[in-house]
Amino acid sequence: MIKKLAIFGNIAKEKVIAFTKEILSWCNEQKIEVFLEESLLKKLDIDSNYPIFNNTLSNDIDIILSLGGDGFLLNAAKMIYPSQTPILHINMGQLGFTSEIDPENVFSYLAELSNREIPIQTRNMLEVKVLRDNRVILEDVGLNDVVIQKDTHSRIVLLEMKIEKEAVANFYGDGLIISTPTGSTAYNLGAGGPILYPTLSCFVITPICPHNLAQRSIILPNDLSIEVIHRKRKSLESIVAIVDGHSWTKIDEGDRIIIKKSKFPINLVFEDNMHYFKNLKEKLHWGGLLNV
Repeated sequence: MIKKLAIFGNIAKEKVIAFTKEILSWCNEQKIEVFLEESLLKKLDIDSNYPIFNNTLSNDIDIILSLGGDGFLLNAAKMIYPSQTPILHINMGQLGFTSEIDPENVFSYLAELSNREIPIQTRNMLEVKVLRDNRVILEDVGLNDVVIQKDTHSRIVLLEMKIEKEAVANFYGDGLIISTPTGSTAYNLGAGGPILYPTLSCFVITPICPHNLAQRSIILPNDLSIEVIHRKRKSLESIVAIVDGHSWTKIDEGDRIIIKKSKFPINLVFEDNMHYFKNLKEKLHWGGLLNV
């Protein structure tokens, strides 16, 4: 049943603003109470008294609508964390790999969900902490990945990796990607890493252009703690840590980047497991056959 919903949207897209107004009109007809993310409410510039979404209210909300491209879902996941309210991601971008539904089907689907239980799929997130001289300089969560890579004009860099505080490897190259299964189809895939089914409880670590060609992706259970340390070798080495492509910080020599499974997962509205494979085939062209 849907009695209350919240709307998040990519305010840089005019079609998101227009579609949000359509949703508000429909919800008014259906007598569904609506909460709006603050920046979206300001962008709408409407004379109304819609309440602003905040996490203290999230347990009373039945569903959150995320309007935007694949990247915006990452923002929405951060903004509601640690809420367990399910997110229905509506594709307002180009690829739409992580979306469950397109705009033209939203109202019929919401009407259907109003008469039955909301189907969810739980996705694990990762927690990132950067320590400098035992002082926390960055603490964040991500649905996709943390990328530790050379800065724009840097030479290749040296990274030491520890698992459960034990040194296991040194990586010499352009950097490392530590990804969740959800993020395995993002930068990890472009760097040659494997596709992982999104509900698996693991991380995949993929070197970016490794100097040692024997270094390839490794999949680890996500109950292990991963630590990456910048070991500077050249005066021009400069690296950054980037969480979900948005929040980033400069990493100095000796800084410790600690990655763990986040304390709370995120819940996505997910109707059918086969929909994932349909997206793989149609949007990523995975498993297609040549016309012969």
